[in-house]
Amino acid sequence: MIEVCFCGWRGPVENRRYVRTDDNSEALACPNCGHLDPVDYLPELSRRELLDIAKQRTASRRYSNAPIRLRTAHPAA
Repeated sequence: MIEVCFCGWRGPVENRRYVRTDDNSEALACPNCGHLDPVDYLPELSRRELLDIAKQRTASRRYSNAPIRLRTAHPAA
């Protein structure tokens, strides 16, 4: 999924950084300007998966820049 930020940055959603805000909520930050996106427009299961992947990637970013792929389909509940 390609994301676009207010600052003009365009890139894969995987390039956004996981952030826990002051009010203890979770969001993804633009790598260019730091704008926070809570990705609350996604269904909860997709949002949780995306935030978990971003958290993992942010933690390991200093070791690897290999892309982490999102699953394209979720099993029926």
